[in-house]
Order: sequence, then structure tokens, then C-alpha cells
Amino acid sequence: MPTELNRLEKTPKISNQPVIQFINVGVCYRIPRERISTIKEYTIRWLQRRIRYEELWALKHVDFDIYSGEIFGVIGQNGAGKSTMLKAMARVLVPTEGHIKSRGLIAPLLELGAGFHPELTGRENVYLNGALLGRSRNEMEELYPWIVDFAELQHFMDAPIRTYSTGMQARLGFAVAVAKRPQILLVDELLSVGDTRFQYKCLERMNGFQKEGTTIVIVSHSMDTIRSFCKRALWLDHGHVLDIGPADEVVAAYQKAMQDQDTRLDGQISTPTEQEAETSSEHLLYDVPKTHPAYPYLIAAINAGYEITYDGGYFAPEDILSRAQLAIFALRCKWGPKYEPRPASGEIYTDIPRDQWLSSYVEENYHFRLTTAPKGGKFWPEMGATRASAVYSIMKAVEPSESSTPNYKGVFPDVPSNYWAAPYIEKAVENGFITALDVKNNLFYPEEPISRADTVTMMVKALRIPI
Repeated sequence: MPTELNRLEKTPKISNQPVIQFINVGVCYRIPRERISTIKEYTIRWLQRRIRYEELWALKHVDFDIYSGEIFGVIGQNGAGKSTMLKAMARVLVPTEGHIKSRGLIAPLLELGAGFHPELTGRENVYLNGALLGRSRNEMEELYPWIVDFAELQHFMDAPIRTYSTGMQARLGFAVAVAKRPQILLVDELLSVGDTRFQYKCLERMNGFQKEGTTIVIVSHSMDTIRSFCKRALWLDHGHVLDIGPADEVVAAYQKAMQDQDTRLDGQISTPTEQEAETSSEHLLYDVPKTHPAYPYLIAAINAGYEITYDGGYFAPEDILSRAQLAIFALRCKWGPKYEPRPASGEIYTDIPRDQWLSSYVEENYHFRLTTAPKGGKFWPEMGATRASAVYSIMKAVEPSESSTPNYKGVFPDVPSNYWAAPYIEKAVENGFITALDVKNNLFYPEEPISRADTVTMMVKALRIPI
């Protein structure tokens, strides 16, 4: 289902002055042909000139400009060279050939917490990470209270980093990186830190940077993220730039190429009899193999008339479902797969303009009480939906308004009686359309983001669509 997510509001005018320039850039890695297990063996072979290498060009003949105040996306398959490109922008890697010109302070969010030392305390690592980002001791002393407050780790700063969870390390790393507004912000996989509430803080911080003129470069596998945030995008494939231009057009070309590739591969491995047996519905799920657990539910949704795919049959089953997509799914669960909402007033949420087609769906979700987002604030349409919010929206859509909620029975240990969505989660379990994510420990993980595949599966079960 195509979803035109909102772009960041009040986008500043983009300058004609490039702040990042790639000029015929190439990055080559030298990979030993044989495995060498010890330093002694390596030294002997090196002195004898017996080490043989293969050259792997992660980037080759790359030319493009990124302009001041722009939000620029980079897409491509695994191994395309996206992370190498960001590292080159951040000056972590020196190009093998060509030149990279950058103007302004750069804050790289490449691997949050990667510069932390496990035996040092959180406090000591803040200063260490700040030094790696080029900040002075005096600067870090001024920023330290803000960093601790933003990361919400006041009681853990004197504990060694090795005692931190992965999420705690990521939160501290993000706080250090964004404590001071940079001219250029490099982000690898946007909003992958902390729980949903902390992700809101991260997005709000980045929104503020963008409004003040910061140039942002985003690498992501989520096409919704690229469409939502970026004006322009670059498609990288095996180190070469295949396309660059408006984000919507580049994403569409990338998705079509992935479809064509999957179609060719399917034709190579399937017999003519198997090909003839394929239904028209199955051809709409080029990126979902038949062995995927959600496959029969996706086919059932399509056969029932629900538009769950993007243009051309691209579904992206493991992508996190956005709040905007959940709003559309919930509304059509309530009123049918072809339901079209009334025109929007533009008076419900401050971050969704009236003239945006998505606003009609989001506003009707508010009017039919399918969302808990209050009027007058932000809806955050591009944010990932949690498992709890998905259960709430779908439960409210399929149950009669007068339906009572069950008494709390304590089905999941991680969903206490005072949890805001506990009654709806209990009701969903009672109706048989959700189960534990961690079956062994009977845990639901209500604050975890939910994938598109899991949401459609839940929707099909809730609507009792035949499989």
C-alpha cells in the first residue's frame, strides 16, 4: 500500500553551495587470498613477499554533491557500499582515489557507542567519545549535564559501560553525538535506538537540527524513511551510482529493479508447471517467499481486497510499520478495504498539512478513536508503530464500540495491569489474534516496533479472513 508520509515541516531553503562533494571517489579494500592465523606467519610471508591480495572496490568513480540544508538519502542492497560512503564522508576512511570535500562540523551516527571502552565508566566514555568527535574538554564539561539528562542515565554514569545494555549504550552514544548542533549529520539506519518514547526525542532533536539548516545524510533500508525525510536520494549498487534525483523517483526505480531481479530469479528456479500454477495474487508479492510465515496471511488480505503492497507488488515484510500505515490499516479494518476518508480539516495535528492526502486517514483515525494521539499535538506519521499501538488500533477497529474489555488476568508478565494497552492486549488474546513474541518466556514486548508482515497477519486474524 503506497503511503505518502509527511516530510519534515518548515523545510529551510536549500543553498546552492555544496557542503559535501565526491569527486571521482573510489575506495578499495585489499583482501588476503589465504587465511593467516598468526602474526608470526604473517610476518614471515610478508618478508618473503608471499602474501597475495585481491582488490575489492567498495566505491568506484563516485561523483555527486550534497547541498547545505538538504536531507539526502542513500539506498541500495547489502554490500552496495553505503556504509563505506558514510565512513568516507565522516573521514573515518581515506579514499583510494579521488577527493571528498566537506565544509562544516560533521556528527557521524554510524554505529552508536562504537567508540566506547567497556571498562571505562559512562562518564569517562562521554569525554572519550567527545574527544573522538573533535570536542575540547571544556566543551564536554558544558555539554555533560545535557547529555546525561537526554540519555536518561543519571543513575548509571559511574558504572562501567560493559554493564550497560545495548539500548543504554546506543542512547548515550546518540546523546553525545547530537549534544551540539553540527553543520552535517550522518545517520546510518535512522531511529534504531531505545524504546519508542526515546525515539520520539531523537526525532524531535533531528527535526530541530534540520529547521536550523543542518545538512542530513540518511542511509536506510526503509523506503518509507527515505520517502518521508529526503528530498533527493542516491541509489548505490556494487560501489557505483546507478541513479540520483528526487527521492520518490529513485525509490520507485530501485523497487522496480528489485522486482525484476526477483522475477528473473524465480523464472530460473521454477519449472514451467510451477510457473503456470502461480496465481495473480502471488505475483503481487515479489519480495515475500512462500516459506515466509506471513505469506498465506498476505495472500488472504490481497484476495479480500486490501491494498497492502507498494506499487508493483513490493511489500517489504520486515520493514517496521509506520504510524501512518497503521492509521490506514485500522481505518480500512473498520470500514472495509476500499474505504476512502472525508477531506481533512488540517486542525487535528500540527505536523500533517491539510493538503496532504494522508491527513484524511490520520484525522479520521482520531475521530473514530482508533489512535491515542491527542488533538493539537504531533502525530509523528513516519515513526514506527509499536506492537501495543497496533493491537489497540486494530482492536478498536474490529470490536463494536459498546464491547466491554475483559478483567485483567495477567496473560503476559511484561504487560502489567496498569499498562495503558493492557485491556486491549487481553481482549486480543481472548479473541485469538495475538500470541507471545517470546513463546518460551511468554513475553509480548508491547513497546517493540511491529513489522508490516506481523501487522497484516494480526489484521487478517482479527477480521477472520479465510486463509
